[in-house]
Amino acid sequence: MAEPLTAILVAAVGRQPYLALGLLILGLGLAWLAVVPARPRVALWAALAAAPFGLFEYLFYVPEYWTPQQWRLSWVGLGDLVFTFAAGGVAWLLATTPVRGRLSVSWGARRVARRFLGCTAIGLALATLIWQAGVPMYLASLFAMWVGWASVVWRNPHLRWLGLVGGPAFALAYVAVLRLTFGLAPEFHQQWNWATLSGVTWIGVPLEEVLWATTFGAVWPSFMAYVLDARALPVATGAR
Repeated sequence: MAEPLTAILVAAVGRQPYLALGLLILGLGLAWLAVVPARPRVALWAALAAAPFGLFEYLFYVPEYWTPQQWRLSWVGLGDLVFTFAAGGVAWLLATTPVRGRLSVSWGARRVARRFLGCTAIGLALATLIWQAGVPMYLASLFAMWVGWASVVWRNPHLRWLGLVGGPAFALAYVAVLRLTFGLAPEFHQQWNWATLSGVTWIGVPLEEVLWATTFGAVWPSFMAYVLDARALPVATGAR
């Protein structure tokens, strides 16, 4: 019985490896929530806020960076949305692990919308300008994210620790899950446009993916903490 189930799983991952990658990351997040005390509501918001960025995947990265096989309606891919949702939630969970449930956030709707939309618009505009200047979009977006992170921590130095924890933690987790996906679906490796990449790999993972994971893991939790005006509370206080 186990062998047919394994064969079915491998076949399913082989048909939709990008979607499988997103689901595996999502599974990691759910497992993390079950083991490490955290605030699932905030993690859910971090995931939901990241999901819309999946709408830009096809417009900016296909086929220059890669061409993932996935179910798609026009430029909207299911794998894109699942992946960005899962990545946003897991990046937040990993970065905030040191404070666990001791995180105070403010849900002021106007401030949240103003900060989120304003920073997103500036970041997209900066990345697009650099891209139009001839820089590959995957590099332009990384640069724009680091500029955004530097701006946030310059004005909010108490958020610097999120990037220092989240960057390496998410990169290690992402590389492990991506390696697992490569093992289940070896052909997934061929969906990157290797002609435009550096050709450098780390344990079989493109260097560009490692750089993206490190950047996203550092920037996204810091950005969401800024949007939600999050602060770590003393151990004896607890979160509200």
